[in-house]
Amino acid sequence: MECQTRPSSFRIRFWTIVCLHLGVALLLKHGLGIDIEADPDRPWDYFWQTIPSALLKSGFFESIWNLHSQPPLLNVYGGIALILFGKYQLQAIQYFYILLGSLSSGMIYALVQRTIRNNALAFIIGFLLALHPSLFLFEAYVLYTIPSTFFIIATVYFVSRSRESSPEKNLSLAVLMLNLLVLTRSTYHVLILPAAIAYAGFLSGKSWKRVVLVSLLISTLSLTWVGKNWVKFGFFGSSSWMGFNLWNIARQFQEQGFDPWVKNGVIHEMVARVPPFMSPVFYRPYGFAKESTIAVLSSEDLHNINVPDVSRVYGKDALKFIVHSPAHYIKNVFRAYDLFCRPSWEYGHLRLNAQKLKLPLKSHSLKGQSLTELLKDLGPGWVYFALIPFSLLMFCLDWILRYGWNLARWKIGLRQEAVLFCAAFFIVYTTVVSCAAELGENARFKFPIEHLLWFFSISLVQRFLASVKARESRSPAP
Repeated sequence: MECQTRPSSFRIRFWTIVCLHLGVALLLKHGLGIDIEADPDRPWDYFWQTIPSALLKSGFFESIWNLHSQPPLLNVYGGIALILFGKYQLQAIQYFYILLGSLSSGMIYALVQRTIRNNALAFIIGFLLALHPSLFLFEAYVLYTIPSTFFIIATVYFVSRSRESSPEKNLSLAVLMLNLLVLTRSTYHVLILPAAIAYAGFLSGKSWKRVVLVSLLISTLSLTWVGKNWVKFGFFGSSSWMGFNLWNIARQFQEQGFDPWVKNGVIHEMVARVPPFMSPVFYRPYGFAKESTIAVLSSEDLHNINVPDVSRVYGKDALKFIVHSPAHYIKNVFRAYDLFCRPSWEYGHLRLNAQKLKLPLKSHSLKGQSLTELLKDLGPGWVYFALIPFSLLMFCLDWILRYGWNLARWKIGLRQEAVLFCAAFFIVYTTVVSCAAELGENARFKFPIEHLLWFFSISLVQRFLASVKARESRSPAP
């Protein structure tokens, strides 16, 4: 993947990191049993996000096109693996994830090396990040965490390559990676694409028209999917579950209940009586009983034809409750951030494999703890709890010191700091959306930006040390 104009020593280190992770991952899989089938209770059909195997076999294209609960790519490559490898579907997915994890490790090394310009130190940092234990664990996990991680890192990686050579090609590849991310994980909404395309055009300079045109053509992938959902299911996005997610965080730890709200007609009785993410049969008594002749839309799961309408009701009522009780919602967002910062290997679905790596594990059930109690129980999560806001604050202060408040200088900064700016965007966006719209699996949501966060923080520390050294060299001798 690395540009051929780079020195051969760099390419050797890049592919050494890739092969290092690949070798360790295969060793852990075949030697230690870090396996995607380690928990037999979680096959492909276990997950709400996946189309049942029987439907992928009997009607692959119809089921994918009529999917509304998720972006399509997880089920696309899961279905292809099922068709090609049959009962070895999950094993094929794990090998695919190991390959993505290996390439992600190489790209992170490349990002660090391009920033700190210290070959030995960059290799050590890349080596350590390639051995991140959660990377191996999520490679042995069915859902889209590893593809999301890969596409995020690849987007920033191609932006960094565009700063050195072939800006048109590399910026177009960055937009492609971003589109694939949008089509993989619903957290990354299609609305980020217009800003990304405009930024790619800005970075490309005189060739901006060509880059914007190519980027628009690439983005028809995502726009077609979202347009299909809008026309067919009545919502603008890649997942119909947004309303469920928002109600899930808004309702947690509401001790007074919602009966007064129902009595006054403020919220729907169904929202107060039935939890989100239930089987469609629980929503039928409240009038959500549409039928479909399409197999995936008539199934008794969260791909059912009624789910978009049901979720929309939960979303509207969640917003009403948030407006009425903002302090309660803010506390839950803080709880979500607390879970977000926990070590990602503590995520419950990874437990069996994490035990084989002898990792320290704590169970984090959702309890109505006070904010003080949560902080006392944070443990190793304090690292991320402090690192995320501190690194972002450091970036903002460094930006102001370098470019002041002058908009003309900011334009220069947006070009010179494109790599760190993109990394900061993903860190902020992922943190905010993951904590504002869901409460429960937040540690899993954090992992796609963990490697990028370390790259970002290390780069800022290096810049700070370089600035101190430059000031000392300019100081007059005593």
